[in-house]
Amino acid sequence: AFEGANTIIQTTDSQYVVCGTSLSSDGDVTGHHGVASNQDAWIIKISQTGSLVWEKSYGGTSDDNGDGIQQTTDGGYIVAGSTNSNDGDVTFNHGSTDVWVLKLTASGSLTWQKTFGGSYGDASYIIQQTFDGGYILSGQSNYVSGDVTMNHGSNDYWVIKLSSSGSKTWQKSFGGLGPEISSSIQQTT
Repeated sequence: AFEGANTIIQTTDSQYVVCGTSLSSDGDVTGHHGVASNQDAWIIKISQTGSLVWEKSYGGTSDDNGDGIQQTTDGGYIVAGSTNSNDGDVTFNHGSTDVWVLKLTASGSLTWQKTFGGSYGDASYIIQQTFDGGYILSGQSNYVSGDVTMNHGSNDYWVIKLSSSGSKTWQKSFGGLGPEISSSIQQTT
């Protein structure tokens, strides 16, 4: 089928973690949710020589995507992406595509997951752990509903601040009448 890598990072043990998507349920891919025409978020860890250390598929029976990943101070990982699912590893969907955040252990096991969004398409492409132990993520929102309290027209930049347990602390939308999509964020000193 199809696999796509969206982000790769070097880990503190000098190996690598890749975050992306997979439509497969064979070969190196195990635990695919749904049918072959629906994608899962797929996270893999590879050694310095490129050997597979572990791999994990997360999602439900609709399309799910892993876009951004960062290693966290506890040695685990935080993942930002999007989901259309409302089953499997996804416990709630606001409607259409939601922002999807997953907290993983150092071995890739799911600690918690959260969805954020409204009744139209929302997505996140990047996430970073903040100095207070929480997280900041950016992406896009499309309509005022659910977690989205402001929209300037079409897709807006959407920034969400989370606590260390994934609870929403605040969210902000930025944009104009045309479409805007945020694909990067970084905390300043």
